[in-house]
Amino acid sequence: MIAHKAYYQHKICLIIQFMDKQEAKKRIRGMLCTQKLAVLATQGKNVPHTSLITFWAEDVDQIFFATSKNTRKFYNLIKSSTVSLLFDDRSSQQHLLEASAVTATGQAEVAGKQEPQARLFLNKNPQLQAFFGQSSTAFIRVRIAQYDLVTNFGNVYRVVL
Repeated sequence: MIAHKAYYQHKICLIIQFMDKQEAKKRIRGMLCTQKLAVLATQGKNVPHTSLITFWAEDVDQIFFATSKNTRKFYNLIKSSTVSLLFDDRSSQQHLLEASAVTATGQAEVAGKQEPQARLFLNKNPQLQAFFGQSSTAFIRVRIAQYDLVTNFGNVYRVVL
């Protein structure tokens, strides 16, 4: 069953649908498994900042990535831990209207490089081995609070974890 909730802002109505949580998680897992890159959005000095990242996720509740501590994204993460991540499959779709996108929102924190997820991150991204081993590299965990799944340029499904 799909429930609807309308949001009105600036005379525009956005219908957000709530699909079965397990079905939505299955679709989101599929996106996380098939994509290598995501766009990370952080907030700094009242201006949003986006960065292209490579990531690893075992399930939908946590997403991991590595970054240099000498970047604007890391500085922003330390100042404000709330982030968004955008994943999409536009490059694998023949028709643009078939593309899907997933926005994940959550809290970022520095994770230990000795955690089991670090090894799994490097298994997915072996080309980052030298970068990951540097003392100036941080391993980041994002604890996901919710996802918005958009399909067919207008169907929006919200999943709150």
